[in-house]
Amino acid sequence: MKTKFLLFYLSIGLIVSCLPDNNIKTSDQTETIIKWHLNTVSGGFAGVDHNFEMGVILWQFEDANGILYVENNNNDDDLEDGFDTGIYSYRVIQDEDSRLYLEVDGIDNGLLSISDEDGTFTLDQNTKLSGSGADGYIYTFTREVVVVE
Repeated sequence: MKTKFLLFYLSIGLIVSCLPDNNIKTSDQTETIIKWHLNTVSGGFAGVDHNFEMGVILWQFEDANGILYVENNNNDDDLEDGFDTGIYSYRVIQDEDSRLYLEVDGIDNGLLSISDEDGTFTLDQNTKLSGSGADGYIYTFTREVVVVE
């Protein structure tokens, strides 16, 4: 039951992000768009710790089609910032211990941790389906809910 609830939560609460043609419509004709802002990147071989302003790097998940839209406006090539601007396929994989992993374009990108309390999710590249490492990055995102009338 816990697994079903968690998958439902991910599908609806975390990963569901809506684009203009696929937004959530409420009875009063408003649309809800969920955007994920990359806040921090830490770790890696060199032990980086980068903070990004809100709006510099945005991710939007379209759950129905398994599409991740990335808008990356970081112009500093020396800063680790994840994916370049583009459209990627994604899926969430659950292991036998009910941990969730994010796969993007067929590549395991690490453990997905969700905090509904503070509206964040963390992607930890040090923990993957294939095992653990010590030189991956940890990406922390903050949720923004935009209601369009």
